[in-house]
Amino acid sequence: MIDAGAGPRAAAAKDEGAVRTQAALYEEIDLELSWSEAELPERERTKHVHRLHPYLGKYVPQLVEVFLRRYGHEGRLVWDPFAGSGTTLVEANAFGAPAAGCDISAFNCLLGQVKTAVYEREPLLADAERLAAPDARMQGPTPGGLSPYLQQWFAPRALAELLAFRARIDGTAYPDLWRIVLSRAARSARLARHFDLDFPVEPVRGEYFCHKHRRTCRPVEEAEKFLRRYVRDAVARGKREPTLDDVALMRQFWFDGDAQFAPISTLSGGERRRLQLLLTLIEQPNVLLLDEPTNDLDLDTLRALEDFLDDWPGIVVVSSHDRVFLDRTVSEVLALDGKGRAAVVPGGVAGWLAQRAAQPVAAAPASRRAGTAPAPRAVSKKSPSTLRRQLDVADRVLAEAVATCPIDLACRVLRTRRNGGAHDYQGERGDQSRAALHPCPSTGKSP
Repeated sequence: MIDAGAGPRAAAAKDEGAVRTQAALYEEIDLELSWSEAELPERERTKHVHRLHPYLGKYVPQLVEVFLRRYGHEGRLVWDPFAGSGTTLVEANAFGAPAAGCDISAFNCLLGQVKTAVYEREPLLADAERLAAPDARMQGPTPGGLSPYLQQWFAPRALAELLAFRARIDGTAYPDLWRIVLSRAARSARLARHFDLDFPVEPVRGEYFCHKHRRTCRPVEEAEKFLRRYVRDAVARGKREPTLDDVALMRQFWFDGDAQFAPISTLSGGERRRLQLLLTLIEQPNVLLLDEPTNDLDLDTLRALEDFLDDWPGIVVVSSHDRVFLDRTVSEVLALDGKGRAAVVPGGVAGWLAQRAAQPVAAAPASRRAGTAPAPRAVSKKSPSTLRRQLDVADRVLAEAVATCPIDLACRVLRTRRNGGAHDYQGERGDQSRAALHPCPSTGKSP
């Protein structure tokens, strides 16, 4: 007798408690707490200030977001007894709840304080300028008295740059922030393999095959490039994390790639004016006042501004003499009639011109109707220096023309003058110049 239930399916059903299918496992997983790499890319896992330091044991901030949304209450204290890198503290502040925490590691406490501190823009930018200034100590010899660990794990140049940066931290407005930056740069500047920064076993001083980059690499021997990059990143995250719209706006105004992180001291005058305009636009004001913008902005910036204002949801008030710019940016014109009255005219400059052309022409004054000619306009006089310069230029041109004139023609001109022929002032001046250059053949003398 054949048991119908003794097949593979029956056996799988009997062993369901030991070997469960993937679908059965997923049924018990909280999908709100499960993300794939595509659903949670790195830029989302390191948003806000979570990337100030690559702390090894931190978890993704989205995990804290879910728990706060489920169990947290705005305004109620969130306590984290194992603060670690401060992820919970940061997300609690973003959620709207005060937070406090503790940790056994002094570095973790420092990192949590730096991530949750409040930074003012001006002192923060001043610190960045100070730290980006050239320092002769970066090129000097490595000072003595260093620990064997530093001498073993850092190249001389990298060690000198790190120590010089540490010395410049004194006197900054936010020294704790820059100490975290220094720690992050020191981690990247070690003589370690690129794929083994978390748990390096021994320093590497020669070439090696890098599994991360899939090519032959050499260990890092400098720290300045990491310091500059991490200072820029700290400034951006300390002020406000730029959104994708912010990045797109920066690119629209010709700040793309490395230009987004260039020190302000390296920008030209035109780039600084463009940056000043960009900082205003990126704050998304409700009303934008533009006073003769075409006088101070270059052509590329003007075109970018016009494109930006095409989709501007706020109010733009423009005072400009540039007809092209006004046609692109305004839809109404405040027209002044010169008699103390003003009116809003729709249609921009074109609408105002059409309205002006449609108005009846006022009657001419009685003097005009009687045929009296209007008074002549005063002719602007040129300065004596300008007249002398123009006369000198005319003399040189005349001399060159006479130099190419045949001698007999010059003599005929002179003979006409001596015989009382009619001539004007310009002809007389030209004859004198010709006579001075070409003596008469009959006498051999100049008149």
